[in-house]
This record gives sequence, structure tokens and C-alpha cells, in this order.
Amino acid sequence: PFDPECFKEAAEEFCEEAGVRVLHHLLLCGCDCAPAENGSSHTRSAYFMTKNGVYQIDAKTFIDATGDADLAACAGFETYVLPKCDIQAHSLCAIVSGWNELQKHYGDRFSLRALLGPKGLVGLDHVFGWTAPVVGVPESKFIAVTRVANCNPADARDLTDGLLESRRQLARIVDAVNANFPLPDGRRLS
Repeated sequence: PFDPECFKEAAEEFCEEAGVRVLHHLLLCGCDCAPAENGSSHTRSAYFMTKNGVYQIDAKTFIDATGDADLAACAGFETYVLPKCDIQAHSLCAIVSGWNELQKHYGDRFSLRALLGPKGLVGLDHVFGWTAPVVGVPESKFIAVTRVANCNPADARDLTDGLLESRRQLARIVDAVNANFPLPDGRRLS
């Protein structure tokens, strides 16, 4: 099976062996371009905000691996953002404790279907969510149960508004679980 953490470690080792210095925790904040021989432009420097201030990287070649074409847009290349209605909904993931105990105690009555959707206890419009075990922490559960539509991931205001709405949805879900599915020993979903 594919192990993404092993892949990341191996990829960074290959980069180091090739003389590439890998840096994490940088935020692109600008770039300089020069005219290229073919009439287009060529990115020659990129500027990144770090905890120590602005960090400049000069290179012959840059690979934009931002996921949102941030460097390409900064360099003036044409980019395209889907209409908000076509963008995947923003979702907040959380790790909670008590989920497994609730499933054991309530069986099929405690489910995502009972919580989500217009007829669910929480009263949210969406009906999709998923859970997964947390490796090494059997009493915890990873949950992805919030959805915020019309949120542009390339817009900081939209992302912030989406995050805040997701937090409100998560609080409503936890409150609904604790109000409707009490455990005999008084423990609560947290």
C-alpha cells in the first residue's frame, strides 16, 4: 500500500541528494519576473513571508506546487477560478472523543444520518459526512461533518468566513449529540 508519509520523506531525501534545499512554512508574498527569449515572462525571484521576515529565493526554474496557482498568478500568468457554485464545499475536520462509546450505546440510532440533513437533529442542509479511526488513539474519532458551499479557496475572506461557519456547524453538531444522546456515566462528546 501507498504510504504518503514515507513518500514525503523519500522525496525530501532525493531533493537533498540533488542539492535542493527544501523549506517548509513559507507563505508566498511576491515575485519578480524578467522577459524571456520567447516573449513571455520568466520568474527569477520569489518572496516568502516567514517568522523571521521576508525570505527571497532566486532560481532559474520555479515549480508552482501551491495547489491554487499562487506563484503563476503572482507572475502574471493567466489563471482561472471556477464559479463559487462549482467549487467543492469547504469542510472542517475534527478529532472528537466519545463517538465510539455513543455508537456502542445507541447502535444504529446514533449515526450521521440521524444528525445531518434537513430532517436530522442538527438541521443542517447537507447530508454528507464521514468518520475514520484515529491511529493510536482508539477512544478518538476523526470526523468530517461540516459543509460550507460557495467558498472560494483562493480568497482569504471566503476561507475565513467558511472556517467560522464550519466551527459553528461543528458546535451545533456536538451540542445536538450531547443533548440527544446522553451516556449513562455522564460523559459527553468533546
